[in-house]
Amino acid sequence: MKDLRELFFRIGESFTRSAPAALKVLYACAAVTMLLAVTGVADSEGVRGIFITSLFIAAMGAFLVQLTATLVSMIKRGSSGEGITAYDRMVIGNDFPLSERHMLINAVRLIHEGEDSDALEILNDIKSEEHSPKEEGILGFFMSICYNRLGYPTNAGRCAKTAADNDIAMPDSLLMAARSFNMAGSYRDAEECYEKLLPIAEKRSMFPFIYNEMGKLYLFLQEPERAKESFGSAMRMGLDPVTAQGGMALAALMSGQEDEACEWYRLALISRIGDIDSYNDYCSQICISMGYPEDFLKVHLREKLKGK
Repeated sequence: MKDLRELFFRIGESFTRSAPAALKVLYACAAVTMLLAVTGVADSEGVRGIFITSLFIAAMGAFLVQLTATLVSMIKRGSSGEGITAYDRMVIGNDFPLSERHMLINAVRLIHEGEDSDALEILNDIKSEEHSPKEEGILGFFMSICYNRLGYPTNAGRCAKTAADNDIAMPDSLLMAARSFNMAGSYRDAEECYEKLLPIAEKRSMFPFIYNEMGKLYLFLQEPERAKESFGSAMRMGLDPVTAQGGMALAALMSGQEDEACEWYRLALISRIGDIDSYNDYCSQICISMGYPEDFLKVHLREKLKGK
């Protein structure tokens, strides 16, 4: 719909720009007609008809020439990737036919403008045709962004995984898939993506935050030892150690190591963990799930400190 509005606007512009040219033709024809009238040549009805017809054709010709130039300019602008980032151009590549490439670039432009529903509609139109695995991966990458913003994490995860499986925008597509599946509660799918992402991230020294993200994931999966390993990596590298300390407290509690859990809980509080209320609420949920009173960590920590 937005492209149609732009097209009609451009057509209007073309008519406006072509009007002076048409008027020039009109003036020229009028001048010639007057000259012929003075000389008596224009007395013939046949001659007058020819000039009227010529006037109409000339005016319309001026308009059509300008309109064609505008349409060609629009096509060139779309196919050249104007209005999108260098990263977008790298992901899009040169695999799509010109017409689909133009549509894809428009969709990406809409994503940058926050028009995710319109962008997704265009991407689905392109996807309805048969494509190579690589093209499917490219479409999946941009569709995952739309689905993520629109609040459909499962769809976002599947599309991002399609991109990752076809080696598109790696490792960003893996991170998108992992986070989307995690948000959707598909923890095993998220685990698979994180495990694939970790060696890439370590090799390229990127995404240091994934250690804590993986630690939280292992807490959801009730795998405290793996959670400790991830949180420990975050602390050793000095990456958001406060979050890691809080995670270690919960992992220790899951393992039945009550004193260790209280010590990590104390360190997290001392380090001023962000959003203490939410953290305490989460701790209460973990305590209840493990058969402890909801305020176990607080009470047990208080008793420990009194005994010293």
